[in-house]
Amino acid sequence: LLIPPGGINVKATTTDGMGYAGRGEGIAAHAVVLISDAHVE
Repeated sequence: LLIPPGGINVKATTTDGMGYAGRGEGIAAHAVVLISDAHVE
């Protein structure tokens, strides 16, 4: 996609003991991607 490193953001958080991930029974991952046409006239 030719994205510069400055165009990528990674954040982490805790589940504060909620759900299977918070109890240490598993892990969870979420990904959000926004793709748009950078060509503006």
